[in-house]
Amino acid sequence: MRNRSIQLVVMLLVFNFYAGAAAFGFSMSTLQNLPGVGVSVKQLSPDAERLGVSGDALELLMESRLKSGAITVFPNDRVSDIPGAPLLELTVLVRKVEGESSYLFTARLALQEMVVMERPTQHLASIYAATWEKTILGITNQKGYVDGAVGQLIARFIREFKEENVE
Repeated sequence: MRNRSIQLVVMLLVFNFYAGAAAFGFSMSTLQNLPGVGVSVKQLSPDAERLGVSGDALELLMESRLKSGAITVFPNDRVSDIPGAPLLELTVLVRKVEGESSYLFTARLALQEMVVMERPTQHLASIYAATWEKTILGITNQKGYVDGAVGQLIARFIREFKEENVE
């Protein structure tokens, strides 16, 4: 019973912190003042290719959705010129279910940026880390479901980006 009471108090404190921060104009979002992103699709597995998922098609999907959402997409050779070198990285993992015609999949969209550690470190100036990420898990036997999951992730990124950057 004591642990449950402690959990409740912690949850209330966290809720009040976020509610109070919003009331005073603070935000916990790392998408503030983000000028745009580069896009990247991690290499796909052979199972993804068997399902018909294409890295080039996913990259085009990302770029077109972001642009239609009024988010600047920087060419990858220009991303390093932008503070933090923001790169929106898509990882799609697909695995065939043994003995079935279905595939398990995970779609992960992560904003990777160069960050600097606050604690003292030796020989480490900055490191690439995810500052925003969302994941969808699913099971399918059609490529369209994977594309749909990726579309949902991009829509979520656009929505959260606009909440922080459009006045």
